[in-house]
Amino acid sequence: ETYKFELFHQDNPAGAVTVATSIDWAGFKAAVQAKVGFEIVSVNYDDDFGPHKEQDIRCKSKEEWEDLIDMMKEDAAEIKGEIEVEIVAAPSAAKPAAAASTD
Repeated sequence: ETYKFELFHQDNPAGAVTVATSIDWAGFKAAVQAKVGFEIVSVNYDDDFGPHKEQDIRCKSKEEWEDLIDMMKEDAAEIKGEIEVEIVAAPSAAKPAAAASTD
């Protein structure tokens, strides 16, 4: 069983990752980095379904990731294993790499 995450960065589509439903936070972050080419610090999800709709979820830790997965299980009938999330780049990833000094 898998979940598909449609990724957005600064409101622009950034591709998608499909991961096992059992993936942990570190594994998800690695999958996203492999897809988009930079490290992320968090994801934001706008929950439109189920008992907690209208409650935005900001996920930046293992515990918050588990909450997000629990929500996806609760809302399984509506989301059908697929959600859209806004990815937040790590501060170092947001800047272009500095050219190596040749001094």
